[in-house]
Amino acid sequence: MMKKMMMFMASVIIATFAASHVSAHMLWLNANKYAPKTGETVYIEIGFGHQYPREELVKPGRMEAVYAIAPDGEKIDLEKVFPSFYKFTPKSKGTYLIMGAFKSGFVSKTTDGRKMGNKKTLENVVSCFAFRMTASALINCGGSGGDTEIQSDEDLQIVAMKNPEDLKPGDSLPVKVLFKNEPLADAEIKATCQLCETGKDSHWVHETKSDSKGMANIRLSTGGPWVFFVSHKIPYSDPEICDDQSYRTSLTLGL
Repeated sequence: MMKKMMMFMASVIIATFAASHVSAHMLWLNANKYAPKTGETVYIEIGFGHQYPREELVKPGRMEAVYAIAPDGEKIDLEKVFPSFYKFTPKSKGTYLIMGAFKSGFVSKTTDGRKMGNKKTLENVVSCFAFRMTASALINCGGSGGDTEIQSDEDLQIVAMKNPEDLKPGDSLPVKVLFKNEPLADAEIKATCQLCETGKDSHWVHETKSDSKGMANIRLSTGGPWVFFVSHKIPYSDPEICDDQSYRTSLTLGL
C-alpha cells in the first residue's frame, strides 16, 4: 500500500512540474479511486490551477478545510499526508462528498499592479474582488444506488442528480447549481475529463448554462474521472472595502 501511494504521489509531482501555467485558477479534488470498497483507503489530491487534472501543488497553509460528509451527514476530517494530499477510509456503504476549501481573501488591481488585499489595506486601488474557492468530489462506496444529492454549507454548489455508478459512457448526467441553497439560473457550467481530447482554444469539452431551475444535462462521452466547474459573481456587501464577491467551485467524479 505504501509503495502504491508513493508511486501515485511521484507521478503527480512529475506531471505537475511538466504542466504549463495559466493565469486563471480553480480548485479541484482528484481521487485515486472513486468507487472504493468499505474499509479501503482513498487518497485525495488537491488540484490547483486551470489545467485539469494537474498543474500546481497547493502551498502549505493555503487550505482552510478538507473533510468528508458521510452518507448519514456526519463530517469527517481527512488525514493530511502532506500539503497537497489527504486520505480517508469509508467505514460504511454509501456516497461520500469530499469537500475542500481554499483560504478566502481579496485581490486588488492597483496603480502599482495586482496585489493581495482590499481598499482598506492597500493604497491606490483601482478595483477589488473577494474570492471564495471550493471543490468537491463524489466517492461511491459499495456500489450503485447511493444518494448523490449531498449538500455542504458552501454558498455555491454543484449537485449531481444521478449516481455516476448507474451511468455508462454516452449517458447524460443531470446536475443542479445552487447558490445560497437556491437554484441558480444561467450559471455557466464547464466540464472536461481526464481522457477527453480538447483543442488549443479551450480546455473544456462541454460549456452550457443552467436553466431556470438551476439544471443542466452534461453528456459523459467517455469513462474515467470528470470535473465540472462553475463560477458566480455578486456585488461585495461593503463597496468601501471591495467591489465584487467571486465564487468558484468544482465537482469531480468517476464514471
